[in-house]
Parts: sequence; structure tokens; C-alpha cells
Amino acid sequence: MKLFRGCELQRQLGVRSKGAAVLMVTQGLATAKKVKRTMSAAARKRIANAQKLRWAKFRKSAEKPAAVAKKATVKKAAPKAAKKTAPKRKISAAAKANLVANLAKARAAKAAKKTAGEAVPF
Repeated sequence: MKLFRGCELQRQLGVRSKGAAVLMVTQGLATAKKVKRTMSAAARKRIANAQKLRWAKFRKSAEKPAAVAKKATVKKAAPKAAKKTAPKRKISAAAKANLVANLAKARAAKAAKKTAGEAVPF
């Protein structure tokens, strides 16, 4: 019975799927309760110290190229002329009055349609 053997291997490896779980129950295989793994305080401390060393090494290596690059850019940097930007466009008083009038007209039309019970397209 290959299917049963496959389930047995999956159980031993800790692989679980819905079909395998159903088959294990129907075949009478009771899965053991998963034991929570704990770590000693000394082991946690060793891991923390190793991580701190890795970060220190990373920061030390990251500082060197940045310092070298900073010095290089200081030497190469020449005074640049300020880039000319176009002045901000301004709207004339007449054009602004035209826009305000159009907006008022649109709002009035929307209000009129609302009171008449028509669908408002905007």
C-alpha cells in the first residue's frame, strides 16, 4: 500500500496536507502532539552577541566607502550655476472672472436639476 507508506513518510518528515491528515485519521495513525521547543538563556545570549557582531561589521564596512565617496565628491564639486526656472504663470483678472462665472453657472444648473428630480451627469 504505497499511499499509506507515503503518509507514514510525510508524518515522519512533519509534512502535513489535508488529504494526508484525513488518511492518517482513517488509517488509525495518531499524530503526536507537537512539543514546543525552548532555547536556553545562554544560547539566546550567544545568538544575540553574534548578531551584534554582524551588525557592527556591516556598519564598519558601510562607513568606509561613504567617507571615501564624500571626500571624492568634495574634490570634484565645482560651483554650479543656479538652474533658471520659468516664472510661475499668472492668470489675468478677466480670465479668472470668466472661470468664476462658468463655475457659478454650472453649480446653478446642478442645483436646478436636483430640485427638478433629474439625474445629474456631473
